[in-house]
Amino acid sequence: MLASGLRGRKLKTLKKDFSRHRSRLLERLDCDGLLGQVPAWQRLERRTREALQMLQAGPARGQPEG
Repeated sequence: MLASGLRGRKLKTLKKDFSRHRSRLLERLDCDGLLGQVPAWQRLERRTREALQMLQAGPARGQPEG
């Protein structure tokens, strides 16, 4: 938040509203547009899909549950 250059009441307001602004930004992102061409975004999508597949598959053989 220091990068904002804000202090006092304005900084407090920014911190309070940050989560709401972040949510609004994520809702507006066009994931199928230019963002989908960014390698880091592609890795995030791939790793997220892999993690979900692992969770859906259940515990791995030989791995303790929990």
